[in-house]
Parts: sequence; C-alpha cells; structure tokens
Amino acid sequence: MQRQNFVKLSSYNGSDAAAIFTFELQTDLSTFIQLLRHRANFSTIGDPFVRIEPHPGTDFYLPEDFPEELVQETGKYLENTRSYCESLVKMISPQLGQARAAELAAGLLPLAFQIQFSMCFFFKSFIRFLNLRYVESAPKEVYDVAYDMLSQIRDTGVYNEVLKENGYDLLTLEQSRVTG
Repeated sequence: MQRQNFVKLSSYNGSDAAAIFTFELQTDLSTFIQLLRHRANFSTIGDPFVRIEPHPGTDFYLPEDFPEELVQETGKYLENTRSYCESLVKMISPQLGQARAAELAAGLLPLAFQIQFSMCFFFKSFIRFLNLRYVESAPKEVYDVAYDMLSQIRDTGVYNEVLKENGYDLLTLEQSRVTG
C-alpha cells in the first residue's frame, strides 16, 4: 500500500548556468501541489483522470511514518474512493462528456493518490527550487524529491563545479536535512 516517490533525470543539456534539466516523477498529489508552489515548469501532465490511473500493486502513497495500525483501514477508504470516482465518470459522461466527467471525478480524489509527470528546470530555477525545497523546513516528501534530483545531477558529473559555485558542495551530499 505504501509507495515511495520516484524521481528520474530523463534529460539534461546545455552547459553550466545555461543548462536545462528534465525529470520524470511519480508522487502523491499532495507532493505535486507542493512542487507547483515553486513555479517550476511542468510538462506532459496529461488528462487529469488518466494521470491518476492505478499503478501496478498500489496507487496511493502513505508516508513512511504513517501509523501502521491505520494503513489497512486507510487503504480500504482510498480504494473505495477510487472505485466511486471511476463509477461517477461512467454515470456522468453521457451528460458532460468524458473529459469533463474525468476532471470532476479527479477533483474528488484524496491527495494520497499517485500521479506521474515531467518537471523541467532552467539552471537558475533549479537553484531557486533547491534553495526553497532542499532545506530543513521543507516537507519531508518534497525535500526527498529535491535530494534525489540533486544527487542525480551530481551523478552526471557535468554540473558539479557550477553547482558548487552556487553553494552546493556535492562531494559531501548526504540525505540528512540541510539547515537553511
């Protein structure tokens, strides 16, 4: 039932401060909303109902510190909600059309459901994102996304010097929270 966020650097090009990074992500809706708050460029989000289709095994995220005794009950609630939304789309599609019906149903889903999307950054906006989300005060799930992004950029070996010039010493990168 518990699914971790997924971050993959899918492309990067340009050199130094002119770079553009594209990441493929899978997160819960709550984390997605937090990411949206920082004006990053999003692409390939797609139709609202299509992007919340169930993933194999699980289709929602519960944080790792979620009380174990409530996981099963919460899972049943989320499954019932998803089933209701699927039924709702079928019931109201004839009057409103498939796209509008899916849009309305998606608005009823809890924020724990998983979605997949792409996130693009110019170098300067990536640094701004890190300054806001790779800090101790960031929500844990968003901090973890920022950490995964930064460590994948480090692993390319291409941008380490320019990141260091912007305050990110990648040789000592750890997943412990940075104070900021």
